[in-house]
Formats: sequence, C-alpha cells, structure tokens
Amino acid sequence: MDSMAEKIKGLPLVTILNMRHRSFATACVNISMDIVKVSRMLGHTQVNTTINRYVRYKSDDIQEEFDRLIMGQKKGFKEEHKRQLLSIH
Repeated sequence: MDSMAEKIKGLPLVTILNMRHRSFATACVNISMDIVKVSRMLGHTQVNTTINRYVRYKSDDIQEEFDRLIMGQKKGFKEEHKRQLLSIH
C-alpha cells in the first residue's frame, strides 16, 4: 500500500487561507465585481496575483461570456465589431 506521502506527492499545497481566497475571489468575479477591487480587498498589490492564483473560471462561464460577446450583448459593443467577430468565428 502507498504511504500518505506518496499519495500527496506532486499535489499543490492547499491551506485554509488559500481556499478562502479562491472561493471569495471566484464568487466576486462571478457576480461581475471589478477585479481590481477584489484584488485590493484580498490585500494583493498586483491584480495578476488575484487573477492567476485565486480566480477559477468554469469553462461554461467562459463560453457564455464569449457567446454574449459574439451576439453583441456587451455594453457598448458596436455593430461594426460584431460583424468583424462573426466573420472570424
């Protein structure tokens, strides 16, 4: 039987703080909160830290956002840009 050390070898270290940050950051982004504000609330000096380490996007959410972009439902999305994207897609 494998030892516990062998089972967890190669897995990322997960702490309560890490999980709390991830859950909070992801929940805030999911309700469209400004990522800069989320980053500041978490005490990060770099927004990239928040985005790269703490926010987890679901593939369905990414697809939905792209679909809204393509359909021109984004605020301020110009008809000209919509046509350009549809010709690429």
